[in-house]
Amino acid sequence: MDHIKALEKGLAVLESFSTDHHRHSASTMAQKAGITRAAARRHLLTLQALGYLETDGQWNLLIAAEIDPAGVRTKTWTTRR
Repeated sequence: MDHIKALEKGLAVLESFSTDHHRHSASTMAQKAGITRAAARRHLLTLQALGYLETDGQWNLLIAAEIDPAGVRTKTWTTRR
């Protein structure tokens, strides 16, 4: 099978967020995505560095971003309540 396992895991991390589940700890994320806590932490730190997540140190909050055809990413909304 020709696919990138790391991308598959990263997308599993993103897919675990929803309107009802917009905050996750690294442990919860690991369980939902089916990866180790250490891997979840690395994915979450990467997503935070890229501007897709915000964190308060314990909880990770997903920020939606939109990529236009020119490749410019802009924030469109946050799930914070």
